[in-house]
Amino acid sequence: MVRRDDAAIGFRAHTGWAAVVVIGGSPAEPRVQDRRRIELTEETDLENIQVYHAAAEQPFAKAEWMIDAALAATTTRARASVAALVESLAVPAGCAGLVAGNTQLPASLEKLLASHALIHAAEGEMFRAAIVAACKACKLPITGFAGNALSDHAKQTLGLSPGKLRDRLAALGQGLGPPWGQDQKEAALVAWMALAMR
Repeated sequence: MVRRDDAAIGFRAHTGWAAVVVIGGSPAEPRVQDRRRIELTEETDLENIQVYHAAAEQPFAKAEWMIDAALAATTTRARASVAALVESLAVPAGCAGLVAGNTQLPASLEKLLASHALIHAAEGEMFRAAIVAACKACKLPITGFAGNALSDHAKQTLGLSPGKLRDRLAALGQGLGPPWGQDQKEAALVAWMALAMR
């Protein structure tokens, strides 16, 4: 059960890592409780970081094996990173938000591996799926918000126009120092919306 004083964690995934912002307070008066980067894979493990690119060059059976192994390794690393994050927070986390992908992936792996654009989308989705699995392992409810519709979600969930939203997100980062770029703002926004929706 989520308590009223719990915080929300926001994730903006990249290839091998994620920007994370923890929002506490209330939806009307959110506050940044924490901001960091977490690793979703080993930095030196280039084959797992870009596994779909590597798999596309292999016979299909080997490609399937490579992708399954990379998914398992990424999920294991994400679980460790998210568990350590949750454990370290001064304010307990009760929910999470994730900047979700914008591309619907085909069910067929062969079709996916035949498209360079879909390969890129699949690699992004692998890291987002690892974050979702990690949150579930921590019993942390997580909501995905399509990245290309964040302003629409914010208007519905928070009642903020794009201009007001931009100002509020900039204000959230005041006094924190760098980085407070697009990654952190989007992670803060999905955490804020998750907090509002709980």
